[in-house]
Amino acid sequence: IAEGFKELGEFFQKIPAEKRVKRHMSESLEKRQANSRLAEVVFSAVMKMFLRDNFIHGDLHGGNVIRSSLPSNAKVTIIDAGVVTSIAPAFQPRFHAFLQDLCQGRPGAITDSLLEFHIGPPRDRGALLRDIEETCARWVHQGSALERGSLLPTAPGGGPVMLGDLIGEILFKVQRQKLHLRGDVASTIVSMSLVEGMVKQLDPDFDVVGSALPYFKMYAPHSGLAKL
Repeated sequence: IAEGFKELGEFFQKIPAEKRVKRHMSESLEKRQANSRLAEVVFSAVMKMFLRDNFIHGDLHGGNVIRSSLPSNAKVTIIDAGVVTSIAPAFQPRFHAFLQDLCQGRPGAITDSLLEFHIGPPRDRGALLRDIEETCARWVHQGSALERGSLLPTAPGGGPVMLGDLIGEILFKVQRQKLHLRGDVASTIVSMSLVEGMVKQLDPDFDVVGSALPYFKMYAPHSGLAKL
């Protein structure tokens, strides 16, 4: 393994966000293209692992992903599965629908899913909905495809939805409303936000939300919500 693979950690050094694009643009076109292809391979592997296999790696970072050192071989391997979880089968359809709603910024559906994932006494749906509406409006364009000029979800000002920021603010609102999410759900939501950080270190222009939607359609059709 040591001879045949290289750690992706070499690409995932901790670089402040404002420096990521500068580094990306200063690299050669060939290297940028190679990193973009690698980002797609890593993202595909993770989405299949999450949605198809229901295997949630709880410690996703560059040091736990290795790639073949052969230029012609685009395989990646995810290692160190010491912290893993899976969504309980009874909650899988709802969780897959929740991820689709999250990516497309649907406040009402997100709120209802969060309340279903909540363990504890009932909470005020109206108060939670207002918080989630505010968050979705901040990070996801709430207009029609015609209004936003794209069939894919976009940020309010255009460009890709920043999934990690959206998830982070939603989790803050969940805490403020005193919701206690199921452990499997909470762990998976956090892991999803880590995926964005990984691929954007390779390709700052990678559209995580837009790239995720086809995987929902392919691996989560039983959610009953074909909203793509």
